[in-house]
Amino acid sequence: MVIRLYITFFIILLILAFLFPLSSKEKTAEITFREGETISKFSRKLREHGIIRFEKPFNLLFKIFGVEKNIRSGIYKLVYNEGEILTFIRIVSQKPKPFKIKITIYEGMNSFEIAKMLSQKLKINYEKFISLVNDSAFIEYLSRKHNRLKNLKSLEGFLFPDTYIFSESEEEKFIIEKLVDNFFDKIEKIDSLFNITNLSFYDVIKLASIIEKEAYYEEEKPTIASVFLNRLRINMPLQANPTIAYVLKTNSYWLSEEEIKFNSPYNTYINLGLPPTPICSPSLSSIIAVLKPKKTDYLYFVANKDKKHLFAKTYSEHLKNIKKVR
Repeated sequence: MVIRLYITFFIILLILAFLFPLSSKEKTAEITFREGETISKFSRKLREHGIIRFEKPFNLLFKIFGVEKNIRSGIYKLVYNEGEILTFIRIVSQKPKPFKIKITIYEGMNSFEIAKMLSQKLKINYEKFISLVNDSAFIEYLSRKHNRLKNLKSLEGFLFPDTYIFSESEEEKFIIEKLVDNFFDKIEKIDSLFNITNLSFYDVIKLASIIEKEAYYEEEKPTIASVFLNRLRINMPLQANPTIAYVLKTNSYWLSEEEIKFNSPYNTYINLGLPPTPICSPSLSSIIAVLKPKKTDYLYFVANKDKKHLFAKTYSEHLKNIKKVR
């Protein structure tokens, strides 16, 4: 009985599809099918656009041929006058155009935050993205284009903050390469400034990433840079909370006594110098702040409630500033 019903439906569809075209003009339409969408909803869209006449018999075709769960999401180019059968064939045999999605990577985001956002918006694989960021073979491949990546262990800090347009389910390698390429495109205009600093190229990016996390106001970045550079010059610990927050995977700037003692090479309270890698993707202005810092004798700063900083040359001045902000 069920088989006879299927055959009847199929014959009806054949008649409708080939004997009675929906339109005399061969016009095309682009119809979207999104991940998680049902075939029924897709069929409704097709009927509303005048591409098919009947939803239920059309849905039945997908069940009969067992392809209901295999339809890929994307944008399908379909012809108005082909009818149900040819529309069905076109859909199951077509590789749809992927959706284009605008993605903004913000200044100060680290690779874990970027991977999480991309996994949500582009359906990429989070673990694969993070693995590639720290993959020596992939970094070696990119270093053939960008020599300054040579011998680095991580691409943290080189995933340039900007607005991009990617396709849904884009390859993780393609995305990372695009971000890294953009980084080197952007710093090209300030490339000569790297020749006037005593820091290595990589150390500039490390320090810029710390400044990015410490500074709320653009105009304070060169002064904050001067504090850290002064500390590096006299071999004084940077004591930057964001470096510990990075390894603890927290966004909190206020750390407990226990967290400040956390044993990690990223802990700039207990280790001299810069952390092993950058701690986020710095903006161009943070990189410039390291290369063109303000000339000061400051060694300390503390933020007030407005996230503006009070700077001090001595520890006693610093303690007074702490009292002011509290």
